[in-house]
Amino acid sequence: MEELVQGKGKRSWLTALLAFLMPGLGHVYNGYYAKGLLIMSGLLLNFTAIFRLAYSDGGRHLLFIVYLGLLLPCFYFYSVYDALTCMDSGRTGERTGKRAITLGGGLMLLGTGALAMFLLKPPEALIPWMNELAELSVGPLLILSAVWLAVRSKGGIRPMFKFGRITAVLIMTAVGALLIWDQLQDRNAIIKLLEWWPVLFILLGLEMVLYSTIWRRRSEGVRIDAVGLPVALVVAVVAYSVTQYADYPARLLHQFNVDVNGYVEYGEERGFHYERPVMKVPADDSVSTIKLKNDNGDVVVRSGDARDIELHTAVWIDVTDQAEADAVAERTTVKASTGAEVVFQSDGQTYGASGSRKPRLNMELVVPRGIKKLEIQADNGSVSLGGMALERGALIKSNSGLVEVSNLAGPLTVQSKHGNIEAESISGITRLSTKNGVIEAHDIRGGLLNANSSNGSLELSMIEGDIEAETKNGEIMIIDAAASIKADTLNGGIHVSSPVVGADWDLDSSVGEIVLMLPEDGDYSVYGSVTFGKIKSELPLRKSRKTVRGMIGEGTYRIQINATNSITLLPLSENLQGAFIDKFGTMNVQ
Repeated sequence: MEELVQGKGKRSWLTALLAFLMPGLGHVYNGYYAKGLLIMSGLLLNFTAIFRLAYSDGGRHLLFIVYLGLLLPCFYFYSVYDALTCMDSGRTGERTGKRAITLGGGLMLLGTGALAMFLLKPPEALIPWMNELAELSVGPLLILSAVWLAVRSKGGIRPMFKFGRITAVLIMTAVGALLIWDQLQDRNAIIKLLEWWPVLFILLGLEMVLYSTIWRRRSEGVRIDAVGLPVALVVAVVAYSVTQYADYPARLLHQFNVDVNGYVEYGEERGFHYERPVMKVPADDSVSTIKLKNDNGDVVVRSGDARDIELHTAVWIDVTDQAEADAVAERTTVKASTGAEVVFQSDGQTYGASGSRKPRLNMELVVPRGIKKLEIQADNGSVSLGGMALERGALIKSNSGLVEVSNLAGPLTVQSKHGNIEAESISGITRLSTKNGVIEAHDIRGGLLNANSSNGSLELSMIEGDIEAETKNGEIMIIDAAASIKADTLNGGIHVSSPVVGADWDLDSSVGEIVLMLPEDGDYSVYGSVTFGKIKSELPLRKSRKTVRGMIGEGTYRIQINATNSITLLPLSENLQGAFIDKFGTMNVQ
């Protein structure tokens, strides 16, 4: 008897080890060939699907890939747990043909093997259709999983009464429906999950009420759904996190404007309106720099023919009481200091129930010719600057709002936290950066263009100087680049179309495709490689499954391409460039 117990212990240990090393192997070892081989084939099919989706277009199928990745540890857990459970139940020792080999198991093995082969060797004509199907299938699969969760039980097909099961089913169904709706309507309704999280406790409360009244007999000894409820929560959190990606932290910061002195509320452009007298400051030859700081309000800067610096201001107080508005407006001013640097600083009288609301103070600054440098700081409002020549350039710092700069002769630096940047017709070194926003730059001449966004796309066209473009989460589109390009995006594609290649290009995309339209008669060499995706080239280059290389003309300049997903190389033509712009950007490229 002791030897039998010791033998059983050794067998349990070996079963667990085999089941962990390769899911399904523990079942095969104990005679459950059908179940063991199905677990193995399911695991390998899961891996195959992940690599197929990543190979086709990983960025497009990221949510599906994450869900499939979450299934991998489930295979290992189920393999070990079920193999040991079978041994404990005393069934593993019965190596009968009925238990080891079944008709249903054989048919399912045929199906998983055929599907894996189809994913590994898909017909070329079906690949676009497969990509569309994979993108649209996440929502329906979640709804089907919810249905399966609703009817699954050990005793047959009937509702399983476990506390939290109904809530889990409804959550998974809602997430699947939102994903389907967003794909069909091209919307972002899934973001509502964050606003509707209290519904979780409402549904659990309703379940508890049902168990206490209608299902009172079933409520005795009811257990919490320790599987379905956590799975539903993981499904919802992953769906929100992947679809929103890095966008949420920036939105949160953009929604609550906080400065170093504490919480600040910003008044809006409504209520009572007051036009202030024009402030004039003499600008003799000693004045070289103008600085303007505005806590709340739009800033417009333009060139003027007058000798003096002029500041036009308009105040908005968004209250309902006229007397209160008059009092706040009276104490809202702009301070000015003179010297080599002329500084304008808004000084708004705070008001409101909390005493922290700042009035809206819109400013229009008229700058005489001869000023060498301009510095603008706007905490909450847009900035517009145009038609100026500044020898030492312009520096614009914006916390929240659109920044527009056009027809500027001189270097330009824009630093924005939460807003888009638009720059056009700039002659000088241009540096544009935003943490959360889109950058558009057109007709930049006379030096380097550096464009950087943590969360937003970059759209650059007609750039004469070198280009440095980087974004963590967004597309990069470049049209008509005359010099070198260094473009890097973590999550997004890179699309470049240029009639010339006048310097070296280095393009790197971690998650996203790279599409280039290049001249057929240039002097450049190309080397590109992909990790998962495909390579398509209509240029006379040598192409393999994972690399593309070759030389056009004398190969004077180098184009280096590193992509996780696909690479597409096309010859430049006017019709193709128009289609390129329509597909990848909305810039008005001349």
